[in-house]
Amino acid sequence: MISQKWIKDTIERLTSHEGVKGVVITSAEGIPLSSTLSSDETEKIAAFVTSIVDKARKIINELGTGKLNFLTVDASKKELLIASEKDYILIVLR
Repeated sequence: MISQKWIKDTIERLTSHEGVKGVVITSAEGIPLSSTLSSDETEKIAAFVTSIVDKARKIINELGTGKLNFLTVDASKKELLIASEKDYILIVLR
């Protein structure tokens, strides 16, 4: 399990970067642990991203190409940067 200090320090470090609109950290199961967004937006993003990460992991496992480390979702208005680790998922909105 990740510490509250790590969560706090990570959010502070990431939000200090220009262009970062929000940060969400969830458990590997998609339960929000911390966020700079509203609770409604946090829950929505956590659910969607967890689903995407799960599908991406399944594809990578089927192809036998290693493990999922990082995923980018680039849309016309926002970009999601997703780091998938064993115990958590880190999501940055730009």
